[in-house]
Amino acid sequence: MISEWNKSIWLTRSAFMPGQNWLVNGAILKGEKMALVWETLAYPADMQAMSFLLAKFDFVVAAYSHADWDHCLGTNGFSFSNVIAQQNAIHRFKFELPATIKKLNAEYSKAWEDVCPVPPDFVFSDKLNLDFGSFRLELSSFPGHTPDGMVGYIPEYKMLLAGDNVEEIPVINDPKEVPSWIKHLKKWLAEPDIQSVLPGHGEITDLSLLEKNLKYLIALTEKSPMDVETDNPFYLDVHQENCKLMGCSVGK
Repeated sequence: MISEWNKSIWLTRSAFMPGQNWLVNGAILKGEKMALVWETLAYPADMQAMSFLLAKFDFVVAAYSHADWDHCLGTNGFSFSNVIAQQNAIHRFKFELPATIKKLNAEYSKAWEDVCPVPPDFVFSDKLNLDFGSFRLELSSFPGHTPDGMVGYIPEYKMLLAGDNVEEIPVINDPKEVPSWIKHLKKWLAEPDIQSVLPGHGEITDLSLLEKNLKYLIALTEKSPMDVETDNPFYLDVHQENCKLMGCSVGK
């Protein structure tokens, strides 16, 4: 699915698993000479369906917020000039994604049988700024949900592309990353100009989601998990697993 946010930004969405309504968010940034695809989504067909928007650009790059499969397995569907990611993504493409694809194909009737993960060919450690002519994209490392996490900020449009660094309930993979996660949430909450936040899943929101995630993670570090207000079975399971990983009594 594609929708126009403004003259420079199109929002994209894709199914997470075959036959499910759970969606993954992405975006297409259109500059004067270059376009960037933020998240190539879960299937090559997703990028193939968007090729009509990208064909007029001579230079089209992809950017992964992180190397979780649902954010990067669509890359085969378009011939990108470059693929950008935070440098820790290289390890994940080499060691994690092949095993993940094998598991997905076993569980979902080979839905990704012909998919070959496309690793980044341009990486950065801390920051990378891209100039689109009428606007800029500031990429910043954001370890927390995963060690290769990054966010993209568009100052001219006051929009933060956040990936899975913010969600209805943040998904903890490694408790050791939580202090860094908290640090980076505080950093971006100190950016008062941000008006729009595009999470990896769910609806466009604002800084209130970062504040909610920050309070949630701090509560877990203090062994006092918050009551969660969700009826989403996925996030209820996430909350219980988060509590276990952080050594807390499972909250509601």
